[in-house]
Amino acid sequence: MNAAEFCAVLPYHIIMDEHCRLIQTGKELANHIPKELLAVGTPVMRIFEVNRPQIPFDFDNICNFINA
Repeated sequence: MNAAEFCAVLPYHIIMDEHCRLIQTGKELANHIPKELLAVGTPVMRIFEVNRPQIPFDFDNICNFINA
């Protein structure tokens, strides 16, 4: 699947690096985020807040909850 197909199938996705910096967002999700926060490299913590589960917002914890 190429990037365009991925974006078409998952319009509300977010991709971040191991330092929780923004790499990419889906087109529909981007419509709900202020444009100044959509720059590549923006810390995802500036865009989102994790309420549940109550864990520190870091890459390792997010990986631990994949498919949970």
